[in-house]
Amino acid sequence: MDQSMHWAPLNGGAGFPPCLERALPHFERRSFRPKAVICSSELHDTLCCLISGSATAYVEEPINQPVVTDYFFPGELFTAESLNDSDAATPAIVVRARTASEVGFLPWTRFRDLAREDPELYELLLAQWGRRQRRLEIKVHDLARADVAQRVERALHHLARLPNAVSHPGGTQVRITRQELGQFVGCSREMAGRVLKSLQQSGALMLRGRTIVVRNDGAS
Repeated sequence: MDQSMHWAPLNGGAGFPPCLERALPHFERRSFRPKAVICSSELHDTLCCLISGSATAYVEEPINQPVVTDYFFPGELFTAESLNDSDAATPAIVVRARTASEVGFLPWTRFRDLAREDPELYELLLAQWGRRQRRLEIKVHDLARADVAQRVERALHHLARLPNAVSHPGGTQVRITRQELGQFVGCSREMAGRVLKSLQQSGALMLRGRTIVVRNDGAS
């Protein structure tokens, strides 16, 4: 699998980059319960920073089931404008807390003032948005070219590289519902469940409720 699909730990996994540490005192902090909306198209001209917890970006439509576009972890910066197209006909992307989370909010004008004094902030923001765009491009390519079984298997290896994955003697442990997995790869909950059973029978993973152990052997 293309390495650019993988989530990259901030600052080599050593915590927030120094430029973000310097900027954080200027953010207004708020706490969110799981599933609460953090950022939507109504939140204009504000930069969000996930300080703790995790969040999910969804395409939410009244008719179709939501589609997961990305996951956010501490240190991720995002705005409503960076996630949504200016075309009103395009479905909006909403960010919801996946776990109990703390988020910082900063007016965009204030961020620009800080970035003029500390240009590394702009570099961090552009690097994150670039990686996010690359992941989205690969996701769209998979939806167009790969079958459901391939998408599920690739998604599981992607999830196994996220910061909330847990090392396990048999591989890497991730927790995700069939419904959310279906939303992530673009299929029904039932189809996601059938693919998981097939992968378990082939020895690619182990299942126990919402817990999935992805075997490291053969991971690309």
